[in-house]
Amino acid sequence: MAEAPETSVGEISLTIHLPACAEAGIDFIESVHSRLDSIGDVKETLAATSQLNQLTNYDLVYEGAKITELYDDLTPLDEFLPQDATKASLRMVERPYNLKAVYEHLIRFRENIGLNFLDFANKSFGVGVGGSRLSSLGLKNLEAEEEEASVENESKAETPSSEEETAQQEELISEEDAAVVKDKFAAFFKESSASSSGALSILSKWALPIRSLTLSQWNPVPPPQKLKGDLLYLTLTTLENEAFAITCHASGFFVSRISGTNFNPVLKINEKGVSHKNFILFKLVASLSSKFSETLTNNKAALIEASQFPESYLIPSQVVTNFPWAVSEAQLQEQTVPDYSRSQLSALTNGTDGADLVKDWNEEFQGLKEFPRESFSERLMRDKLLNKYIQEFNQTATSTALEIIKGNLSPLNPNEELKKHIYLRNNIFYSFGVNATGSHDFTGGDEAARYCFGKDLNSIKLMNRVDAGGACSLLTCVVDYLGQRVVCQAPVPGIFSEQVDKSGEPIDKVSYGYFLEKDEIKVDKSMEEAIKPIAEAFHLKPHTLKLETGASTPEGTKLIVSKDTKGIKGSDGRDYVIDMYRTAPLDIAFLDAHYDETSESSYPHKEASIRHEAVEEWYKRKAAALFKLKTEELEKEGALEKEDGEEKPQIAIPFDEIVFNPDSFCGVDDSEEDKEVVREIGALVTEHLISERLEDISRNIVPVDGTQLTEYLHRHGVNMRYLGTIAKRALQTAQEFKDKLDKDVAENEKKTADFIEQQKKKQAEKEAEKQSALEETAETKQDGETNDKEDKVEEKTNAELYPVAANMNVLYTLAVQEMIVRSVKHVLRKEGEGVPLLLKPHFVSHFHNCLLGADVNAAPEVSVSSDLKPLFTNKETQFTQLTTQKVKELVEHEVKIRFRYELSESWLEDLRKPQILREIALKFGIQWKSQEYFFEKEAFEEAHASVTKPQEEPSIKGKKKKVQAQTPAIVVRTTTFVPEDIVSFVPVVKDSSYRCALVDEVFESARQQLQQEDKEIGLSLCTELVGFYQQIYGSVHLETAEVYSALAQLYGDCGMFSEACILSRKAIILYERLRGIDSYETANAYIKTSLFEVLRKNSYNGFLLNAEAFNIWSRIYGKDHPNVLNIFSNCAVMLDAFKFGDESQAIQEKALETSIRLNGELSDITCIFRFRCAVGLYQKAKYAEALDHFTIAASNFAKVLGPEDKLTKESVTFASSIRRFLEYTQQEQQKALAAKKAAAAAQAPKKAAAPKPKGAKRGKKSKSAAIVNSDIGSKSVEEILQFVEGASSKKDKKKQ
Repeated sequence: MAEAPETSVGEISLTIHLPACAEAGIDFIESVHSRLDSIGDVKETLAATSQLNQLTNYDLVYEGAKITELYDDLTPLDEFLPQDATKASLRMVERPYNLKAVYEHLIRFRENIGLNFLDFANKSFGVGVGGSRLSSLGLKNLEAEEEEASVENESKAETPSSEEETAQQEELISEEDAAVVKDKFAAFFKESSASSSGALSILSKWALPIRSLTLSQWNPVPPPQKLKGDLLYLTLTTLENEAFAITCHASGFFVSRISGTNFNPVLKINEKGVSHKNFILFKLVASLSSKFSETLTNNKAALIEASQFPESYLIPSQVVTNFPWAVSEAQLQEQTVPDYSRSQLSALTNGTDGADLVKDWNEEFQGLKEFPRESFSERLMRDKLLNKYIQEFNQTATSTALEIIKGNLSPLNPNEELKKHIYLRNNIFYSFGVNATGSHDFTGGDEAARYCFGKDLNSIKLMNRVDAGGACSLLTCVVDYLGQRVVCQAPVPGIFSEQVDKSGEPIDKVSYGYFLEKDEIKVDKSMEEAIKPIAEAFHLKPHTLKLETGASTPEGTKLIVSKDTKGIKGSDGRDYVIDMYRTAPLDIAFLDAHYDETSESSYPHKEASIRHEAVEEWYKRKAAALFKLKTEELEKEGALEKEDGEEKPQIAIPFDEIVFNPDSFCGVDDSEEDKEVVREIGALVTEHLISERLEDISRNIVPVDGTQLTEYLHRHGVNMRYLGTIAKRALQTAQEFKDKLDKDVAENEKKTADFIEQQKKKQAEKEAEKQSALEETAETKQDGETNDKEDKVEEKTNAELYPVAANMNVLYTLAVQEMIVRSVKHVLRKEGEGVPLLLKPHFVSHFHNCLLGADVNAAPEVSVSSDLKPLFTNKETQFTQLTTQKVKELVEHEVKIRFRYELSESWLEDLRKPQILREIALKFGIQWKSQEYFFEKEAFEEAHASVTKPQEEPSIKGKKKKVQAQTPAIVVRTTTFVPEDIVSFVPVVKDSSYRCALVDEVFESARQQLQQEDKEIGLSLCTELVGFYQQIYGSVHLETAEVYSALAQLYGDCGMFSEACILSRKAIILYERLRGIDSYETANAYIKTSLFEVLRKNSYNGFLLNAEAFNIWSRIYGKDHPNVLNIFSNCAVMLDAFKFGDESQAIQEKALETSIRLNGELSDITCIFRFRCAVGLYQKAKYAEALDHFTIAASNFAKVLGPEDKLTKESVTFASSIRRFLEYTQQEQQKALAAKKAAAAAQAPKKAAAPKPKGAKRGKKSKSAAIVNSDIGSKSVEEILQFVEGASSKKDKKKQ
């Protein structure tokens, strides 16, 4: 049970009196705070108000004491306010500026005028970061809809109406909305570009209110002026192109007489005696420029109009590590804005002496981890500071890592080999992800080292989440850029200096684990207590070890972690652990089968290990089995039978009862028992987890891209090296399903033939009975009644509606695609190792031409400009010799050794090239221009024919047409890709940030309260939970997006669909900005939001959201993914609600066509879609076409499900009814025609009343029987099944 937030701590109302300089128009403001809130929280509240957000330099005074001087920002209000006080009065007073305060004020000024948006864009490592599309879809504003709904509800209360009429009113849309819907509808039938990018960012809406604000050339302030209070000199250029020299003084800011050639920093007073001075720079600039305030007002209005949610433009609180892979020219231009002050920004942010840039990252991080965490508020504050600090580290480390790769920094060891260079910058240690120390000489070298660095990071991340205390882990992140891996860590204190004991003897750096330099396994007993939480978290078994080198654990001791996990005593007195890559067992069965260092086809390294998720699953299953066993033993003993007043005994499983030896198969004379346990864990993956994942995917939803597939498999403990196995098993499962289906069809065809023969016999018997005696007729009627009763017995269908074949084929396609993409990433890394940075665009574009553009140009060539070519050697330009065949062989080799899979001969031609382009870009970190890329020769030539074709001007007054010169900016290409297509390369960053357990506990409490129908408390916790997430992670963070999505689902379950829509839209925005506008999370968020919109009776919004989800899926996989069938079904229902019958029918037919392509004609799913098409055609009075579909559906249902299945019978009934109706209609038409001819022949002046035809009654019955439930065409597949199984019985009664 989660710990609930404290409720016993009282609240206090603060009245804060404002200073005159604020010019707020009010004397005071009031705010309510918890007594546990800090002074910093009060400052944040003041900064969030529009009247005070420009005021930065002030003191808070309470009863004459300046509390902001006496206490720091983390001090809670409870410390200086009276214990019994419920109200308090504070006063804000101006504080004299110093240089630090001026810097802080200038940074706030930049934020208030929007320069921080440009700062963020330029500080990011790519182009177009943080864009969103949701606001451009044209969804109805939620608040406006609520107002309209309330007006409608009032009118409905006055004029009651039926449910049908109400539904029709709610689905009415305007002509303008109808046009939008039809435009989106047309997109379902068009080819979409995989590289389209329509993300909008705040930069497209925000106009800067000044030309520039820079540090003046007269800085630093001369000593005499410092004594007079001058702190800094600025130069301001307004939108009116007026330049002002501004002096930053201890008393505020004023316009001075300084010019470009004359230094006179005194207050400037014009001839009218007017001067400009203000304590707040923002107000001073507003008084100098009339366009300043006007522009800011317009900016805010544009933001409000563009988006209902501030999440669409707030700056992310986490380091953005997902960049758009396709970037438009507009996105590039938006962040390319002149700003003189941008290059001077570091002078403001790094402190008055520049020392703020330098941090002791490890000391501050470990100090934060040691913060108290007894109460809820303490845990909240601790998690907030830790997450913020990790993000700051990631930003700094990534930025420096890129500079290292670009060659802009000098290493500590310049005389060593390039890949062994190490760097120490700003107390962060940087090294390349290679085997620099020799630890992996016998397990795969650089490949093993690269793999182990990633595993070490995963263990650190898990330890941060477990937060069990004990030994300290290091701040770590891994940066991959242009094929190079840089490991960034805050080093252990004292690791770079020699440490000595009290006697002056040097102390070994490694106190626990294997010390490579001395070939010694060290076991320091004093560190065991600190390391024990790590062993417990990973289920590690204490063990002895002897290596082939002769090193072994000291006699009488045991290692409680792996030998490779090293314990180090820091000079700060803390115990540290590093190299935690062996916290999971080796995948020994895989290595035994596929690792052979003497073979070229060997797996690249010997460090392949099981994932932690698989180990956890093994532990859970073993614990469940052990728990069951002990429970049975206690039941036999009668120990579980409790008497009055006795508590039921608790069953506890000791920690050391389910453990494994992480060093099994690493030494000599290893325990056979330990080896068997490791093999058991590996077998769980290959024999159970993979099979379970295949079963799950076959019956549910299949991933849409490599990212989703990777995360899905990792989440369930399956390593990506098993992609080859998964691909083979997917094809095998699909074939088994097909074989079973063929067998079922053959059996059902025989059953159908027998069934038809039986029906013929029954019909013949009934005809004979009709000719029998009168007394036998009564018996026949009685029998008929009995048969009717038998027919009335409720039947169920055997249809399972599992898209096994479709899902398995998609899974196979994705698995092969992911193997190719991952192999391409490694080939790019290896082949590009010696390519200079300036030639990387040439290398990458040429490689893509060989891989994806062979049809356009089978022998692509690289064109290096004459300015660059002389700068590089032949070895550095060797990549130009790459050919399509060579690239194909390299990729095939990587697929074979890494995934144990042989690609087909035609794999290169079978590639989904637009999707492959996207996947490679995301994994390697490439940003391409957002444009159409052509992979077929015919389309390429057609598209680029106009590039070289001269343009002629139209003739004027008989003058001869002039031929225009060819535009030089256009790149004439002979290949699919050219170097100019690459906009940027971006880093792929993996960090140690984690999901806090605290907020998970609160969420679980809220969910339990709602399940227990304590709605008020549950919803109150949900509201608080959003605040907690925003405090810990910030408003723009992936974890915040996750909680928005989860809470939206909870609100939806409670029937609060408007609230669910609000949170779900916010989740969409955050996923778009942080994971990409074409990520699978974004598509899923669109689908979920569309459901909530439909539930709140807004099919217009639902349709637009579904259309956007379809657009995303089409780009990242293609239009033949099984998921699109659900979208087609949803959109058909909505189009019916709009009374767009033709469009709805077209969507249904497209769904049928897609299902035939994916599931085959003989599929229960395809039959359902055909059934729906038939109903839709019937509703549009297209009886002949409907009859064809019903007939095919009946035949296919009979083959797939059998002749006596409910769905088969219903299809036959519908087909028979329509057939009889058509026959009846034809007979009536013939009778009418005959009557007309007879009347004309008789020339009767007066038409006699025609007698009722003998068969009229029967005809009417047939007509009635043909009437299908008019609502069924708008139902989903599940609702059709419900209708078939339940509602059809009512229809049968009407027939009688």
